[in-house]
Amino acid sequence: MIRQVRLSGAPSIANTYNYYVLNTAILFDESPLSVEEISALIKNISANYPYFGYDKN
Repeated sequence: MIRQVRLSGAPSIANTYNYYVLNTAILFDESPLSVEEISALIKNISANYPYFGYDKN
């Protein structure tokens, strides 16, 4: 289901994002992001733009 991203999803987003940081070359980040950093990104992006994600549950 596609839905709006919420702060409560920050741990799951960080987990998924960090997997790709550590195991692939498709992201520019060189080190994992903390849940706090992901939360800040969610707040910043959501303040100006729609922010959606896919939830398979």
